[in-house]
Amino acid sequence: MAAITLAQGSLFSNATSAQTEDNCLIWHDPEIDGIFTPAVIEIRLNGDVGSKMENQLFGILQDHLTSYPTLKTIKILISSDGGYVESGFRIHNYLRGLHERHGLQVVTHNTGSVQSSAVDIYCSGNQRIASPYSYFMVHNSSREIDGEFDVEAIKDFAEEDELGTAASHQIFSACTTIPIKDVDDMFAEQTYLDPDMALELGLAHSITPATYDRSADIRCSIDPTDLLDEGSLE
Repeated sequence: MAAITLAQGSLFSNATSAQTEDNCLIWHDPEIDGIFTPAVIEIRLNGDVGSKMENQLFGILQDHLTSYPTLKTIKILISSDGGYVESGFRIHNYLRGLHERHGLQVVTHNTGSVQSSAVDIYCSGNQRIASPYSYFMVHNSSREIDGEFDVEAIKDFAEEDELGTAASHQIFSACTTIPIKDVDDMFAEQTYLDPDMALELGLAHSITPATYDRSADIRCSIDPTDLLDEGSLE
């Protein structure tokens, strides 16, 4: 891990930055900070919700939370059109567990558009922010199938999609003020929400631009592309 000294006159003129293999940047001024004790990690999460996003995010968090037990806040700056339902659930459960079981603050921030299964990830935050010019979109699960399948296989797919849809409805209802019966109607119609609507419904807690945050000690970026197959999409 090679450290480079930033140019004189930059924001941190005496600091060093280290680019790690997992596309993370660590800022540290040894003369001022002494031992590195980071409190905030910021992760920009873009692209498809799928196994690549899931594996990269889990790898970054597990490595840094193990290496730096002083980390207290995880900021997820997210913009995604969605992807695989199952990956969205796993990321939601993981981030929610970090808050509920380990007391970490999980902040999710919509930086552009949060759609479909990405909404499940957004709802994992105990503090949720929307950028002024952003939007959300929710809809029911669907599936793209290529090839030949027997009747039983089609029935299994349908049952999986129903379970995925029901779980997404419950997650959305729990992180808003919307009763589950109204959530069912919103998802069936494919509903778009602007920041003001998200704030009114409790989906977002505040509206703030996503900008450079000097409080973040570690900054990471994840932008995967997953090829879509017959998996359940949302």
